[in-house]
Amino acid sequence: MPESGAGETTVRHVLAVLIVLALVLVALPAAGRIYRWVDKNGNVRYSDQPPQADQMAPPSAPSVPSAPPASRRPAHPAAGELLDLSGLKDQTSAAALQVRDHVHQSLGHLEPRDLKSVQAVTAQTLGPERIFADIVGEFSQLVDDTKVTAVRAWYVSSLGRQITDLETQAASLQDRQRKLTAFVAEWQVKPPAPTRVALIQRLDAASGATELAVEVIVGITQAIVRVADPHLPADNRLKPGQLEAQARQIRLYTLETLRQSNAVAMLYCYRDVPDQDLARYIQFLETEAGAWFGGAVRRSLVQAFSAAVERTATDLVRVVPPQRWGGPGAFKKPPLPPADKRL
Repeated sequence: MPESGAGETTVRHVLAVLIVLALVLVALPAAGRIYRWVDKNGNVRYSDQPPQADQMAPPSAPSVPSAPPASRRPAHPAAGELLDLSGLKDQTSAAALQVRDHVHQSLGHLEPRDLKSVQAVTAQTLGPERIFADIVGEFSQLVDDTKVTAVRAWYVSSLGRQITDLETQAASLQDRQRKLTAFVAEWQVKPPAPTRVALIQRLDAASGATELAVEVIVGITQAIVRVADPHLPADNRLKPGQLEAQARQIRLYTLETLRQSNAVAMLYCYRDVPDQDLARYIQFLETEAGAWFGGAVRRSLVQAFSAAVERTATDLVRVVPPQRWGGPGAFKKPPLPPADKRL
């Protein structure tokens, strides 16, 4: 999937900012060491004091294991294979680690005990293996057995493997911004041919890369707001329809910016791929099988990353309250978009 590169970097940065933007609204009591237990009503509790015996749920008696819920049913046999062949497993690892780093940086300077608590939370909630497992679980529910063979055939082909390798390298590229800046500077001497630009635009449309980036941002914003909203003063809580209006606002404000970022990233990522080979890739994505695969993957990514960040938000505010964040690099609320960009 060609969502890697500058567009992917933009998405990961925005996700981190959205996490912190929502979390700074939540003011919880200061905590030292954090204890976690299940109370008598089955609720998970966090506190800076160890629980008393009469506060905890009694040990449960042995029982016959129940059937797993629908969301945790066994993965489809082809799900992990197709996602791995497409390079998504490696790309997910790179994205998850970047999101985790941005979360740490956005909290600013932390005391050693708080940093250790934050790292423990994000290692679990934003662990690449866990997120990829969630993607596989989501994707398993969308597998179309009639199209698996055609998708597998593309990704095991010589050209499919070549393009997947390029996308995976772009996702984990070190010093990406400097390389992209240098690449753009070369355009002043030798601008890309109009036919190449048209191919890239067609590739973006066929892959849904820009739409994926926007929907990930929307999905994670809504996940964070759901965590933060109950903790806000009553006057500041969401009104009916406000969450949907916020989603429209994000789509309006980010779509064109991310489309331009993705165009640059794709021109760089596929710079050594001849036009005819790039056209073959697009043709695959435009087939019935390719369109199904791309759509199912995009939906699975949005669901998995939204769930991962919601877990992160829920746990972070409990282990390190926002009043203990600060210092260089701490979050500052970004300005509102220009008036002509608002709904």
